[in-house]
Amino acid sequence: MIYSGAKMNQNKVVVSICCLAYNHEEYIAEALESLVGQRTDFPFEIICNDDASTDSTSSIIEEYANRYPAIIKPIFQERNQRKNGGDIIWDYFYPTAQGKYIAYCDGDDYWITEDRLQKQVDFLESNRDYSLCLTNYYYLFGNKMKLAKTNLPSGDVPPEKIMMWENCPPQLNTCLFRKSDAANRPDLFKKIGGGDGSMLSISDLPLFIYLSLIGKVYFSPEPTSVWRRHGAAWGYSGTAAERAQYRRDEAKFYEKLNQYTDYKYDDVIIAKINACNVLAAACLGDYKTAAKLQKNSTVGISEKRKLVNSFGAYFPNAARFVERIKIKHEIN
Repeated sequence: MIYSGAKMNQNKVVVSICCLAYNHEEYIAEALESLVGQRTDFPFEIICNDDASTDSTSSIIEEYANRYPAIIKPIFQERNQRKNGGDIIWDYFYPTAQGKYIAYCDGDDYWITEDRLQKQVDFLESNRDYSLCLTNYYYLFGNKMKLAKTNLPSGDVPPEKIMMWENCPPQLNTCLFRKSDAANRPDLFKKIGGGDGSMLSISDLPLFIYLSLIGKVYFSPEPTSVWRRHGAAWGYSGTAAERAQYRRDEAKFYEKLNQYTDYKYDDVIIAKINACNVLAAACLGDYKTAAKLQKNSTVGISEKRKLVNSFGAYFPNAARFVERIKIKHEIN
């Protein structure tokens, strides 16, 4: 059996693990194996949504669902939701989830500790004033596995740290939170995006910020998952216009966040907005503007990025070449 003991009602799902898959035939089996292998004293479910994959992902999911019918609840989309304006989280995951808690693992990622869910549930059950648990993680790029440098303190994480969202930010595939908190959050915290020509919406950052505002956040330095990187991350991929639009959308989110929090975190948020504007200018190759704006930036921009911007103010063509290399090799 996957779970044992009698601390909780064994007939009621406690955790819903949301797994989004699309053309993950090379990885989905490893992901599902790591999820069904969790050792808990409570029932959990895995809601695995295949977003109309064109490879054999759906058949692999179906095979696992037949093997674990009490745990894996598959959803097979007939048309790709993300490409057609759908929202898997709000349209499918939350309405389907039966658990008190929500966890995530995309179909190309996987978990590496069997007691991850048990530890996080025990912590949130014993500490009702906490709204979110996070852990460290590895990221896998090609054949290279590295421990993420999240810049988060072990233990309690203040909202300011979550808001800054610097290099190696916390990942959805390490978190656990109460479904009721997430499902009832205001529209402001549902996603970033929506601008003309903007990239697909980002949902983890506003979720984490909201949870940090309504309760405490606990971070464990013990890595519990692997985040597989196939290419540049959000904000670093797509066309120049798309990347710039994402940064502008992000800046607008922070402007609204400043109002929502009654300017309690004004210094931090203003610094983040400035960083977004620097990155938006750099995305469009306007290095002079980026270099000028970054003079007032103390956070949110890496030293390598600052060097590229300063260099590009005088040698824009050379900087654009460096930018292409940066995106290709994920230099942050």
